[in-house]
Amino acid sequence: MSCISNLCPTTTTTSTTLTSTLIPSSQKPLYLLSFSHQLYTSRATNLSVTVLTESSVDVSARLTQGEAYLSSASVTIPGGLTRIITLPPLEGDSLSPSGRVRLTLSGYQAEQLIFSNSTWLTVSRRNFSSSVQTDRAFYGPGQKVLLWIAALQLDNRPYRGPMEISVLDPGGNINQSWYSQGSYLGIVSQEFYLSPSPAIGQWAVVTTINGLTDEKVFMVENPVADPSMFNLQLETAPQILAGEDISGTFYVAEQFFFSKVALASLYEPGDEDITLNITASVTESSTGFTEKRVVAVRVLQNAFKLQFRDFPQVLKPSLSFFAKLEISMFDGMPLAPQALLNSASVVVVQKTSHAEDQTETTTLPVVEGGVVLIRFTLQANISMLIINATFMSSKKTLNLFSKFPSATGSYLQIEPSSFLPAQVSARGQVFTAGTQLASSSLWLTPMVSWFPEVCVTVYCVLPDGEVISDTLLVPIQQPNHVSLKWNEDLTGHNRSVSFTVTVQDPGSQVLILVTTGTPEAHLPLEDWLTNRDTECNTVVLSDGQLLGAGAAGQVETAGPGSFQRGEQWSNWTDQGTPVTRMYVSNNLSDTTWVSPSFTIPDTIYSWRVEALVMSDELGLGFSGSVTTTPLRESLKKLLYMELPESVIRGEEIVLELLFYNILMWDLEVILLVEQNEAFEFVLAVDGDLAVVNARKVTVGPQSTVNALFPIRPLALGEMEISAGMFSAEDSRTWVQTVLVKPEGVARSYSQTLLLELAPNTDSSSWTTSFSFPPDVVPGSQRVHVAVVGDLLGLSMGGLESLVSLPQGCGEQNFVSFASSVTVLEYLKVLENGPIKARALAVLEEGFWKERSYQRDDGSFSAFGIRDSSGSTWLTAVVLRTFLRAQPYMSAEQGVELQGVVRGAASWLLTHQGPGGAFAEAGHVIHTEMRHCQDDCPATLTAFVVMALLEDPAFARLYEPNITRALDYLKRVELTTTGNYTLCMMAYALVLEDRPAASRVLAELRLRANYLDGDRWSSSEAPRAEGAWGARSAEVEMVSYVLLALSRNDMIVEGFPLMRWLSQQRNPLGGYGSTQDTVVAIQALAAVAVVVTADAINLTVQVSSSTMRGVSLFRITSTNYQLYHSKEIHADQNVTIDLFLEGRGFANFQMNVFYNVESARDPTEKLQAGTEAFSLDVEVLEALGDRGDRHHTMVVSICTRVLGTDGITQTGTVLVDVGLLSGFLPLGLAAVDPIRKVETPPGRAVLYLDSLTLDEVCINVTLTSRWMVARVQDATVRVYDYSEPGRGAMRTYNSERMKGMDSCSFCGRDCSRCRAGISLVSSTISLHSLGSAPCSLGCLFALITLLFV
Repeated sequence: MSCISNLCPTTTTTSTTLTSTLIPSSQKPLYLLSFSHQLYTSRATNLSVTVLTESSVDVSARLTQGEAYLSSASVTIPGGLTRIITLPPLEGDSLSPSGRVRLTLSGYQAEQLIFSNSTWLTVSRRNFSSSVQTDRAFYGPGQKVLLWIAALQLDNRPYRGPMEISVLDPGGNINQSWYSQGSYLGIVSQEFYLSPSPAIGQWAVVTTINGLTDEKVFMVENPVADPSMFNLQLETAPQILAGEDISGTFYVAEQFFFSKVALASLYEPGDEDITLNITASVTESSTGFTEKRVVAVRVLQNAFKLQFRDFPQVLKPSLSFFAKLEISMFDGMPLAPQALLNSASVVVVQKTSHAEDQTETTTLPVVEGGVVLIRFTLQANISMLIINATFMSSKKTLNLFSKFPSATGSYLQIEPSSFLPAQVSARGQVFTAGTQLASSSLWLTPMVSWFPEVCVTVYCVLPDGEVISDTLLVPIQQPNHVSLKWNEDLTGHNRSVSFTVTVQDPGSQVLILVTTGTPEAHLPLEDWLTNRDTECNTVVLSDGQLLGAGAAGQVETAGPGSFQRGEQWSNWTDQGTPVTRMYVSNNLSDTTWVSPSFTIPDTIYSWRVEALVMSDELGLGFSGSVTTTPLRESLKKLLYMELPESVIRGEEIVLELLFYNILMWDLEVILLVEQNEAFEFVLAVDGDLAVVNARKVTVGPQSTVNALFPIRPLALGEMEISAGMFSAEDSRTWVQTVLVKPEGVARSYSQTLLLELAPNTDSSSWTTSFSFPPDVVPGSQRVHVAVVGDLLGLSMGGLESLVSLPQGCGEQNFVSFASSVTVLEYLKVLENGPIKARALAVLEEGFWKERSYQRDDGSFSAFGIRDSSGSTWLTAVVLRTFLRAQPYMSAEQGVELQGVVRGAASWLLTHQGPGGAFAEAGHVIHTEMRHCQDDCPATLTAFVVMALLEDPAFARLYEPNITRALDYLKRVELTTTGNYTLCMMAYALVLEDRPAASRVLAELRLRANYLDGDRWSSSEAPRAEGAWGARSAEVEMVSYVLLALSRNDMIVEGFPLMRWLSQQRNPLGGYGSTQDTVVAIQALAAVAVVVTADAINLTVQVSSSTMRGVSLFRITSTNYQLYHSKEIHADQNVTIDLFLEGRGFANFQMNVFYNVESARDPTEKLQAGTEAFSLDVEVLEALGDRGDRHHTMVVSICTRVLGTDGITQTGTVLVDVGLLSGFLPLGLAAVDPIRKVETPPGRAVLYLDSLTLDEVCINVTLTSRWMVARVQDATVRVYDYSEPGRGAMRTYNSERMKGMDSCSFCGRDCSRCRAGISLVSSTISLHSLGSAPCSLGCLFALITLLFV
């Protein structure tokens, strides 16, 4: 008898062949060939060949596809031995799409063919495995998405080839892409930002390697339209045993309890587990608003979980059967030591076809780890096996029907033993092969490529030629180890923690996922390992008797052989385990890495960490078992404060301190708010013996208690509030910050001076001043001065926020992106590392955000796919800036950019008329563009021409269209009446036709107003109260003329325009709106590049009557781009003296911030002629039946265009509703006429397409979320998006909330807020307390008194 063993990896087939006892007769089988049923491209293929003759055989293997030869190999194999034949790698390009090849094996002795066989094999290009992770499963608009992609070769070493990574929105459109991205150790990490208005639904990260794709999905959801009014929390056990009660806590309401009797009516008793959903809801009776929470509870029938593992899948009569029974608690936790003392009952039923069933009952011990070892001998004529296992009250049954086929009744079995090493899967590859004579033992040394499992297959050739076999699936211990350790003992919440990662191989790359959840939830990195295919499919060719073989003598050993690993771990995404943090550490220089510190939030009970490590030498490794950090029982008590983010001075806050005890027993605690100079306790009275900032309470098991503390802010700015919970055995603290703002209406003013020294002078002085209005709010005044020696210096420091506008549409998002392009163009001449790095970061983020506003037809619009059509004007603006951004984009972004700009240009050209003019296809955002009347086609055509001519190479693609557009502009240049249009035309024409541009510039000189430098007037629109500086349209006009002069080599003539522009900046470094900011910064940059700073050497002295001493700023050629600033005390009018000495120039800016008192009548109209809109605000109040805690009102806003400036229809208009302190908007949605809603802290911003002479009314419902008394006024502002100075403002308030004091929230006689701690019998003297409020220091003495 001849026996052969094969070693096979778990994912495809790895085979090692061992043979004993030769067959001398020539009538016996001559060969046995085993190999994988699948080949992989770019990877050599090993074939295991055993020669069963006594003498050597020349064996050759040949791969073909149709008539095409692919590869071949040959080897001489001595008689009775096994050798590996290695076929060279196949490349995908050499294969036809069918993916099937033919393998032919031939054997020769003395050049005479003695055997031949062939079979079809499949070829796969998937010679790698990959995993994609995101830092979360759900995202909201504007959030950052972190991606991590790992690719592994089949030998478990890093994949180093190129990857293509794309992010697809729900419509299948590419939102982000990185092409041919190189990887370090097979790992790539990327990040990007979702736009403020992303497509809602399921997104996908798609990776392409070797032309094959893998996908990871994540969800993008809208933020909750109605913010939570009630801060609901629903707590209960995640699973119970059948017959138990369900109890839990629903904060805001009460505890709830479902008895087992009540539960019994909800489901039929049975053997299957079920899931019950508990829904709790709270309804605000006055509005009908309902908020719900749902929690799922799994009802389990068995107290213990039983699982059979590592058992044969086929029955082999007369041989041993062995299996493992694993026992754990119903929640997946290990058995308690007491449970291990119990035994398991195992009943084995062997059914036969010729005799009665044989039943055997045994009692087996449960060993450490909850394992029961089962072993017995199968009957010779067995046909079916049933094993019933019982542990205490839980049961599990295993049924097996499959019997190994053998004509002679011969069977072979491999038994796992301690000396048999675990083997690593070398996917689809026969890793090693050989023949071992007269031995029943096999010794193998694992290699990196064998991890995580390997198949060992043994074949035996019987004397009659029958081939029998057995396969063992053996797990391999990972070769690359990584360990994790928390650096702090997790003994509390809201504290900073970190962890240390230790690896074996320096230079490794590590990915760490920090997750939260229950201990039995599975982790994603381990699932990448355990979810891989564990079948050992091998193909066997022989001239022996293979049961089940076809005419060619071939059999495929499908399935995992005789053993299986057991149940596969579920996919991680199905578990819903949230990845809360994801760290990627590249190229560890040492074997240890310490994570950044992070804070454990109060709402999380446990943390888990797992790590993946990748190295060249040791390949892939995991951190192994789940690392959990269960909190101690004494820590499972939650404390938090209910406070708004901000309040206004003069208001009172009823601070709500909530404590949740999830222990199963009563707890006596003290809740305390520490006194602070920034606020006072409203109910504190001198001589009162009660401590008003502390409460002694008893909290029931799994219950919540709250304590109310009215406080009154005293100081403006950040107010820090500290609170604590103290019990006999534990203490907890909570710190929260509230911004205290001044009352009244916010105002600001900015003045910029270009400080220049006259020729032949080395010093000069200036004086600037600001007088606060009579109704200024005391204490609200702030003055800030800045000095910088660069024309763009005031703008380069704040690229992320140059204008104080929302960023919820495609045009608003554009300001930072376009300005970053300008700064990069400028810094290409004048290098600055830090500023350039920040500009590149803003550029990259802005590019992907702006891409989200592109429509399927290539156009752009304010709200992307939500608009009915693209906008010609916005598409031209975006195209122009994208073309300017090309030199600064990465290679993969550049490829994406080419498609974007060509799509935009193609769409634009569809809207060009036969005369060359362009027409607007969509909504016009820009009021000046809408108001241009007869000049509108010329204005829009000038914008498009600017975009198409921005890049010369790109312009050549559209030369006929550009020529027609330029001809049109030259035809209408002298008939154009609007200054705005003529300024646009000047710059558009100078890009291609300087003579025509010179004629336009000459006309503009005739129209210029020289009262304040060369500039041109736009419409004389009324300015809202508090508006200052030039109109946005005027800034745009001056900027385009300055750009035209620069391009026309007339830069000196443009210096007066440069001076005027530099003086119009706002405190953020930008201008009034998006477009004037973008073009003004570009115009200043055009001048700045020709103004040398090599010789700059200045000392700027700043002094003021309101400041002590003098501030000196030194500006040189090495620091002239540095932003120097200083805050100046200003409780009165400000006069600032400037003294400049040295050489060069500097920009000086004074920024003033203050509040003015609200009008006596909140609805009072301002002086006629100062506003462009009518605006009426009315408050409709309603009180629900829940008392004063929850208050609802409707703010009715009616507005329209007044038309006093000749404008009867605007572009986009924003309605900015300031929220009363403690209130949130309820039910706001983008319903006509509202196009979009944004809710930044303390505000609700509504976007309207436009306003006309017809009045539009909008109702905004507000509901109280926090307890704030003596509520101060809030503002409603309506303004033109493209010209923010064109607007109107009103204040409003709730008369009821304005007059309400803190006790209104505290019950009858203010009793809920007065229940302090009495000091009558205390040994602590009032003198030691200092005052009625108790500090944390005195609290420890109180605890001694109350708990001893």
